Amino acid sequence: MTKRERALLSHVYARLNEITGLRPPNPADIAAISRNLQVATETAACLSRAVFQILDGNYPEAGTEVTRAQRALEPQEVVAR
Repeated sequence: MTKRERALLSHVYARLNEITGLRPPNPADIAAISRNLQVATETAACLSRAVFQILDGNYPEAGTEVTRAQRALEPQEVVAR
């Protein structure tokens, strides 16, 4: 495994750890649970694509997918209804 692959995979693992930490403050808040599921699903899809890009040796595209995963995990402004 090259240094570049290790670096990219370390970012993938870091984002995976962030997914495991998605917990709403109120465990009965269905809207927050639903939002976290959407975030986790989108992030996992990006990370899956990143791993496949790493395996294909397409490191720039893998980096792009990791960046997309990071953006998906960024807190979103919640608008009260």
